[in-house]
Amino acid sequence: MATTTSFEQIVNLGRETVKTTFEYIGETEAPLYKHFTRKKAMRLTEQGYRMPILTRKPGGHTSYNRSNVNFREPVAPESDSMRTYPAWYALPFKVDGSTLRDLKSGDANQFLSYENYMRLITEAAMKRLNYFFHGDGTGALAVCTSVLTGTGSATLNLQSLASSAAGEAETKGSVRLEVNQEYCIMNASTNAIKLIFTVTAILSKTSVTANVTTFTANTASGDPIVDAGATTSLSAYKKAPEGLRSLAANSGILQNVARADYTELKTPRVNGSDNPVNPYMFRQAKDLVRVAANDTMKGSNKLCVITPGQQGALCNQQFGLRRYEGNETVRGVASKFVDDDGDNILVDADGAEDRIYFLDDSSYKIGEQKSFGMFDEDGNQIRMLAGTNSSGSDAFAGSIGWGGNMIKDGLPKTDVYLDRLSQTDVTQQISLP
Repeated sequence: MATTTSFEQIVNLGRETVKTTFEYIGETEAPLYKHFTRKKAMRLTEQGYRMPILTRKPGGHTSYNRSNVNFREPVAPESDSMRTYPAWYALPFKVDGSTLRDLKSGDANQFLSYENYMRLITEAAMKRLNYFFHGDGTGALAVCTSVLTGTGSATLNLQSLASSAAGEAETKGSVRLEVNQEYCIMNASTNAIKLIFTVTAILSKTSVTANVTTFTANTASGDPIVDAGATTSLSAYKKAPEGLRSLAANSGILQNVARADYTELKTPRVNGSDNPVNPYMFRQAKDLVRVAANDTMKGSNKLCVITPGQQGALCNQQFGLRRYEGNETVRGVASKFVDDDGDNILVDADGAEDRIYFLDDSSYKIGEQKSFGMFDEDGNQIRMLAGTNSSGSDAFAGSIGWGGNMIKDGLPKTDVYLDRLSQTDVTQQISLP
């Protein structure tokens, strides 16, 4: 009896079509990094870059009358210097010879090319540097809230709500952590490694499953989490380039000078006191700059670094400012907040959700000892691995990286920041499913 051939009977004899482009399931944008690296970089060597500052003006002021025409002893001016040095970052990769040859073959059936493979690595490196440019030089990617007491598998909970003494990555939960990556939990007081773990699963935006492989001390809530180092005694803690959190701050060290020694090095700050952001806070922030500089123009033409959620919170306030009459069509609110001071608003989801910066963009520079790219000083972008017998192997390795630092080459009083802004009902990275 005749039968009709169905597709299910011959499906294995056909050839599937494959989409010719691919996308990472997360996101790899780096807005802040790209903004600053568009500027011409200055040379930054191991000797560092010194920025002289006048810490005390000449003194000895007095007023007198004709009965005593003597002047006071003069008070000499004093000076100091801020200094910045390069920090280094690297992302290595290894690939076996067979895979490398296929990547470079140009074969139409070989979906991933060498160029696309390197693009994956480049985007991952730029994303990490974008985190650092928002940060404080510690390299913190997350903040622990769990007490872990030994090796083995454990659930690690991570902080997502900024405290009054907010540190880097406190609002990020598990967003910056990745499966199969190795991290260290640090003692922020002693800089010692408490434990080393590998992420085995992302349970939620605020927790992961961690396989603790090296244990030295119990963890505590508030411990920073950073990339692991080359050995179990090394970590990336306090080896990252400086970022906005340390260059525009009210306390701590500014380029190797203690703000506690010179109060003029403190960046003006508006304490949001956990209240929702509003235009009043923007005006207050700008006025702090105008007061500090005694110049009304210093509050204008700033670089405003803000997260999408905080900008949305500002935009949503337009609902209370609109009036509709009769059958007028109801329109949505504007997609972005714009002030009248000529500010350049840079929206970056990688920023801390509890703060907004207004920066004197011209005073921020990038210093480089090594430009971003391959470590190829020996003339090779990739190198054959020596192998077990040190006679070579069909496996290859390379690394991409950067050596430099962000520099605040100007006085902090030209910047201002808002922090401790409410995160309630503010869309942020941990809001994603």
